[in-house]
Amino acid sequence: FDRGAADFIAKPFTTLEVIARVRRLALASHPEQIVLAGNLGDVGLPAVLTLLEQERKSGRLVVKNGHTAWIDLVDGRIVDAGWSLADDHARNIVMSLLDWTTGQFKLVAGSPPRRESAIAMPITYLILEQARLRDEAAARRRLRG
Repeated sequence: FDRGAADFIAKPFTTLEVIARVRRLALASHPEQIVLAGNLGDVGLPAVLTLLEQERKSGRLVVKNGHTAWIDLVDGRIVDAGWSLADDHARNIVMSLLDWTTGQFKLVAGSPPRRESAIAMPITYLILEQARLRDEAAARRRLRG
């Protein structure tokens, strides 16, 4: 420790212990800068995403409601998304997240790595598409009932 060691792990150790300690050290050296945070019951995800689109924000939007999901934004456009429920296409994940009405969100500052994305489309388009799909499903239910 006198020579600069940040931590010590005694043998035998597990891989999970190493990962947890490295993650803790990484977060300590680069703390999260939370730009925006709130409750989905107070501010819906469509409103949050619309704000981020209009302000052309970049970062990772983390959403939790018992499950954890994330949406990467670059200059106000969604470029990727993922969640703890299953491995799915980013667009399908975002469309499902738009229905979440409970939970918390936070926008962590920074620019995600730039990469090709099949979802890099305006947030407004995704919100309108999700509303259209919800309306069509409700109409089908009314016809059956």
